[in-house]
Amino acid sequence: MFINDCRIKIRDEVYAVARMKGFTGNLNFIPFAQVYDGEEWTLVLREEELGNIETYSVEKGWRILTFRMILPFEMVGFLSRISAALAEAGIPIFVISSYSTDHILVKEKHIPAAIRALQKIGCDFQEG
Repeated sequence: MFINDCRIKIRDEVYAVARMKGFTGNLNFIPFAQVYDGEEWTLVLREEELGNIETYSVEKGWRILTFRMILPFEMVGFLSRISAALAEAGIPIFVISSYSTDHILVKEKHIPAAIRALQKIGCDFQEG
């Protein structure tokens, strides 16, 4: 099963999820992610970059867990299994998918519990 090869990197930086005011897409830094849903912009950026933007609202204190594996588009149930393990442990998440893998943001205070929950289903971790 795919979960047997689950490798996760926990990024050292602390991130914020920001809802933007009048964002034009021009930044003097590279955010981890930016999403426009037709009504609002959301940026995921290092907390230290918050002074460079205007926001409507911000959620601080996130760490990013990146799945260090290629997840094929036809794979079914991966995020369901991961999110179920974290939900069972009472851990809220924010999810971002890229072309070849997924990223889960977890509040910094929940990192130890997230590691335990995901190790129980077979994931291995690396810091950095």
